[in-house]
Amino acid sequence: MKNAVAAAIIAVVILANGGIALLRADAGSQLQADQSQIASLVTANDAVKTQIDALTAAQAQSAASLLSLRAAVNQLAQGSGAAQAEFNTVMQAIKPSVVKLNATGPGLRGYGSGVIVRSSGYVLTVLHAVSGAGSITVTLSTGEQFQATIVASNTAANLALLKMTTTRTDFPAAPVGSINTLSVAQTVIAAGFPLSPELDGPATFTVGIVSALRTAADYYFVQSDADIGPGSGGGGLFTLDGRLVAVASLAQADGIYLYIPVDAAASLLAGIG
Repeated sequence: MKNAVAAAIIAVVILANGGIALLRADAGSQLQADQSQIASLVTANDAVKTQIDALTAAQAQSAASLLSLRAAVNQLAQGSGAAQAEFNTVMQAIKPSVVKLNATGPGLRGYGSGVIVRSSGYVLTVLHAVSGAGSITVTLSTGEQFQATIVASNTAANLALLKMTTTRTDFPAAPVGSINTLSVAQTVIAAGFPLSPELDGPATFTVGIVSALRTAADYYFVQSDADIGPGSGGGGLFTLDGRLVAVASLAQADGIYLYIPVDAAASLLAGIG
């Protein structure tokens, strides 16, 4: 009986030890699984931190780029404002010397433009705007009007010199420049009176560039993208220092406008006061 009890006790102990071993094995496996999961979470956490750091750096870079862009925009705005102020100054200086013409006679359109080139009342314009006119009226930027006559012309150059019928010697004359001072891509300003019957005034200004310099004897023009509209013929092309360098002549095509160099008027201007 004692042996049987001892054997039973031993069996129970063996079973208990086996159960404990199984529990230990299960606990070890769970621990390994937990440790593996923790390692995975740590790796994922590190990846998230790396992404956060990258996003933070990108945000900082974006903020810096935005600041640079704002600075560039501000600088551009300041430059645009300075250019606008410069153009406005030049236009205000040019404006008094640009006049509107109303030439009546057979075959004439009636309206054109011109530029005062002498304070004694001489006006330079294109010949085709006034040739054959029975009457020519010059209207100043102030609204004052004077009758004028053709005192000289150059048929080959398509230029005419008018003299207002007056003894005044205080007209605002434009300083005269030369095609020799121009270069391609140089900024220029055109002024005239396009659509004169509809646009009563003041003069219209267009900013453009010198597109080409045509200096052949039979094709002597300053080409510009500063447009020439109906009524603008005879108006002036000016440099940014306010000098008259050419007279509006032809609109060849959209964006291709031809101006007669003021140099071609040298013989007309010689000797007048």
